[in-house]
Amino acid sequence: MMMFEDKNEQFRGAGDVVEWIAERSGIKYLVKRVYGINDCGCSERQQKLNKMIPFDPKINFTESRTKINNEKNI
Repeated sequence: MMMFEDKNEQFRGAGDVVEWIAERSGIKYLVKRVYGINDCGCSERQQKLNKMIPFDPKINFTESRTKINNEKNI
């Protein structure tokens, strides 16, 4: 399994990876610049994704899949 890791930070889950890509690629800057949005809800989505798809090997990923399925049904 490949682990994306910055020397200064470790990713806790998928939300951290999406945030990292959005910042490094300039997508986050463009959204703020074009739409004039200060708070686009990125931090909330980041936290949700980190909870749904964590990178902690001690966590059972079957439970994460169940959480995702349960949230889709809500």
